[in-house]
Amino acid sequence: MDAETLKALKESIEHHKRLKSCRTRIEINNEGYNAESCSLCKKFYKYHGCKGCPVEKSTNLVNCSNTPYHELRIAIVTSGDKDLVKGSYLAPYHDAEIEFLESLLPEEECLHESEENNDSGAAP
Repeated sequence: MDAETLKALKESIEHHKRLKSCRTRIEINNEGYNAESCSLCKKFYKYHGCKGCPVEKSTNLVNCSNTPYHELRIAIVTSGDKDLVKGSYLAPYHDAEIEFLESLLPEEECLHESEENNDSGAAP
């Protein structure tokens, strides 16, 4: 994976972590939950129709098909404000998307991040 793609993947993971912390519809809309708010989509979808995206390489499909993203998007759109406030309703959808994206990181990046967590005193 080239450095620019790795950067976009990490930014997408961080985006979904921020999205998970949103508790109002306004916060969700400001963070965004579509291709316009995804660093991978900005790099690959707009100009290449997903060709070369790590998600597309993993699934052999375009538009994040067969990934947790679509269930997350449906859950966001159909959730009520009370569901958003408590946060737990959407958490499993966010967790699945974050876990999926993290699974696309090159192995050496996963090891590097684990070492950084150990150095900072955090659990791996």
